[in-house]
Amino acid sequence: MGASYSRLERYQTNFEDMSDSIMENIVGRLDEQSIMQFRATCLAHRDLIDSRKPSRLAELSIISRHKQFMLPSSFLVQRKKVGYENNQFLHNRTGTRNYSQTEAKADIASRMLVDTFKHPDAVVFKLLILGCEEYPLGIKELGNKIVEVIDQRKREGVSAPWKVQYFKWDGPIENESFLEILGQVDASFLDTLHLYGNHISTQVVEKLVEMEQWRHMSSIRIKSAVDLDLRPFYQCHSLDIKVVELNPEAMTDYLKVYLNFISRHAKSDAHFMILTQQEMSREFNVKVMEHFRIDPSEEHLNTISITKPPYTYRIFSIPLRPQEVLLVHFGPNTVVGKGYSRNQIDLGTFNLNLSLPAFGDFSRLENQKILLNCTSPFFSNNS
Repeated sequence: MGASYSRLERYQTNFEDMSDSIMENIVGRLDEQSIMQFRATCLAHRDLIDSRKPSRLAELSIISRHKQFMLPSSFLVQRKKVGYENNQFLHNRTGTRNYSQTEAKADIASRMLVDTFKHPDAVVFKLLILGCEEYPLGIKELGNKIVEVIDQRKREGVSAPWKVQYFKWDGPIENESFLEILGQVDASFLDTLHLYGNHISTQVVEKLVEMEQWRHMSSIRIKSAVDLDLRPFYQCHSLDIKVVELNPEAMTDYLKVYLNFISRHAKSDAHFMILTQQEMSREFNVKVMEHFRIDPSEEHLNTISITKPPYTYRIFSIPLRPQEVLLVHFGPNTVVGKGYSRNQIDLGTFNLNLSLPAFGDFSRLENQKILLNCTSPFFSNNS
């Protein structure tokens, strides 16, 4: 038995070289539960864990679910190589494993997550750390375990920045383990951050917006209400947030910055959706528009109004992009903006169809859609 385990140690740095005979020898000496762990680690994910070759994954997920501690704790891997290698097209590959019943399985999943990035050239385009509403403690404990493994790998000298482009955390954020995990991500590679938990502590938010990773992100979505003004989001071309309070002055400053930003950085998915806990006054959009000069020839474009429900739509010219405009919707609790070509506006053929997600206790907007189909009657004065 000792010889068998010594042979296993020889291959711990490269599971791909492990022969079937060695695996059969090891598996024959383990109980059923350990066999499941061994196979999941060494077989299904042998190209991800402790390999000399860098991983290149489309998506990597670790999920905590309801039952005692974590039953099961799922570790989902979707492997996707992009393009060609040695003139051969690289296909997608998907594998899923569930670790159940004991806290040890969460340790396994955490180690597998962290060790995916042991090679400095490893890339994961989407990293998802997911919890469940029925057991909010699960993702907190999971985050703590991931941090423990990160610290252990740093002490071992085998830690490298995580090359992650899209990072999603679905669960409450109440301690700094989330910040430590995000701090492990390569700031120059990160582009998108989605926080779907129903609560995020004020202390964490204050530290989050000061991180280098935050300054590099161009797409941010936060489900829980944050007590911030809009200045920390000036660098985003895609923004979906909920704030505690929104005043006309902050919205005016944001619009000025956003118009200049999208004039220099063309993005097909450029938009913003800002929800607020407090209902805005009917004069909100009027106060905002006071700070923008309207071309008299385009006055008709800035008087689109729908009163049932009481939504008002305004159209802004985009600097340096004469053929494009920004359509902004002012609602009782929302401000939404999206870019369109000027031809769509002039011909009345555009439509604004944005789904509003369920944001916390903001139940009135749950599953609601803002829909505007503009036809020629809106623009009859321009014909």
